[in-house]
Amino acid sequence: MLFLCFICENYKVKAFNSVHQYLLQFKQLYNRVNGRHMDTNDAKEVFKYLDTTLADEFELRRTMKAKPVLGADDILLLLTHLWARDTSVFPTEDQRLTTATIMLLSIYTGCRPAELVDALKRAGGKTTSRKRPHIEVWDAVNDLDEDECVDEGEGLDEPNYQGRAPWDNKSDTEYDDDYFDPDTVERKYKSLCYEDIRLWIVRNPTQGERDLLGMEITFSHHKGADRKPKPTTFLFHEEALPILCPISHVLTHAIKDDAIEVEGYSHAEPLFTSHLQHPTKAVLIHWKPEMLKRPIFRQAVRSCDLFCTSEWKALRYSTYAYYLDRLGWATGFEQKLTSYCFRRGTGNAVDGAATTAVRDQILRHNPQTGVFCGSYNNEKVRFIVQDAVLDQPTDSGFLRAFTHMSLTCDPRAPQTVPDDVRNDLPPNPELVQLKLEQQELRLELKLTKTFERELKREYRRDYFYRIHNEELEKIIKKVKVVTPTYVEPVVKHQLPERAQLQEIMCDLSKDLNARDIVIRRIHAIDTMVALSRRQEVQCHKSRLSKSSSGSPLGGSPEVKEESPVPETFPVKCKTTQCIFCIGDDRQSYDRRMRTFSKPDKMMDHVERHLEKNTTGTFECRHPVCKAEGLLLGNIILFKNHVEMVHEIKLREEKYIS
Repeated sequence: MLFLCFICENYKVKAFNSVHQYLLQFKQLYNRVNGRHMDTNDAKEVFKYLDTTLADEFELRRTMKAKPVLGADDILLLLTHLWARDTSVFPTEDQRLTTATIMLLSIYTGCRPAELVDALKRAGGKTTSRKRPHIEVWDAVNDLDEDECVDEGEGLDEPNYQGRAPWDNKSDTEYDDDYFDPDTVERKYKSLCYEDIRLWIVRNPTQGERDLLGMEITFSHHKGADRKPKPTTFLFHEEALPILCPISHVLTHAIKDDAIEVEGYSHAEPLFTSHLQHPTKAVLIHWKPEMLKRPIFRQAVRSCDLFCTSEWKALRYSTYAYYLDRLGWATGFEQKLTSYCFRRGTGNAVDGAATTAVRDQILRHNPQTGVFCGSYNNEKVRFIVQDAVLDQPTDSGFLRAFTHMSLTCDPRAPQTVPDDVRNDLPPNPELVQLKLEQQELRLELKLTKTFERELKREYRRDYFYRIHNEELEKIIKKVKVVTPTYVEPVVKHQLPERAQLQEIMCDLSKDLNARDIVIRRIHAIDTMVALSRRQEVQCHKSRLSKSSSGSPLGGSPEVKEESPVPETFPVKCKTTQCIFCIGDDRQSYDRRMRTFSKPDKMMDHVERHLEKNTTGTFECRHPVCKAEGLLLGNIILFKNHVEMVHEIKLREEKYIS
């Protein structure tokens, strides 16, 4: 009883089933330690205490939360928004590609997130054994089959994305790079690594046609693999639409990481123009030996004042869950988007299309356990009984729309509360009183954020409730009301690669010939590789504007690209420019040419760059000098060169402590 009371008092547990799950696990622990089952009468008394006292005292919710299911239309809507409409900034554009790839692999395999990213429990900042991870700020359900027993981000359905992103918190060690010996032969992470992926070039059975690409991915680090391993291999083939092609996304990662062992494959074209000759039926693309143990999805880590993709640190699940939640919120989904929406979508898509044995193999369920029916089956019946009774055909499109999440998706859903609505609200007397009482404890900011989150949740919930009633009133009154036409916002991308990729990804035409499909796929992969090497910066002004023509969703809006890049950067720079930022080709031209307000700030910024150098030699990062391969033997020669050639005076060594 004390254990359950401690859980309710110290953790954000709001569902009765969640506390009951803790009780069941406690009984298992009792059995393991004492070698016998808990007394039946004692167990009944504990459950009675939970069912009466704790449930009433902590107002535990007894109703089941909705378990949304993703479908093909939903994943296409999410990916279109991610590539074309998303205005949120990632620490590096490589993370945008990573998010899209994980989403595709999740819906195509039904794997748990711990099989793709790092979801291990942390102890003192170090990775320990594969146990259920701590519930973190943006964690959803992690590793339970009975996912109704855990609140999926309970209380976090309406995150505040207007504040700082989690990677902006410099005290968060998740975004610090870890040292890892590249010569190690052991695998550090159980997330997806290159050795789990086999990419094939298969000879086309049609004579004269180009070869086809195929991919195999083996998941062996699944839930319960330590006790009863069930390695499962999934097969993938090319898709006509690059936005839905898993091979194109994985190949983009491989080209970006230079993971292919044979030299010369820095572009996608050679892989899509091959013609194998008899008797060769297939060719396996080998990865470099040093890449086999490396996670394919890696964390963005701090590098001076910027971010870069870590060489070895696997992407944390909390980071991916934050990306996913933010994407669902921005797309306009009414329900919270979690990784288990993909897993449930896979299970329901396979159920009926494959045998029960194949379905259990895909979801890694033990046969005859009924886990799918109890935890994954769509709560909305995928069958219209009315049509069966009346002996009439069913409209499959109508049925599909009502069984997936995108039914209530609305891109017009408010992201924040308008100022006029906020100003009309009466002041909350409790909040005012709490502010006065807690000024001495400096908790005003926390209370304000809580109020903002609750306000946005209620305003957004009211919108989804009100919009349906308004439409019904128009229907019953039979009055044609002139409503403002919804105009699709125009997104002004910072990077030209993002604008080019938007045109490719949003081209959903399938009536192309085979040659045009291959050309489009090659352009998509090469553009994704180029984009993953760039970096956007946080904009203080909105990048959304109203289009005068009202372009359709998923189209190609007018894009304001970055400032034109001159043929050469000026050798003589301004005195407050950073010599390192000028040579950072991940950023836009305006960002590279930025100046600091004071020379001292520029010098501090440069010194942080210099602290990262451990080689003893210093390379001049100016594009002109970098093209010539200029290396300076020590820091004094480097600073003298920067001052004499580029006219940027850096801090003298004697003034550096």
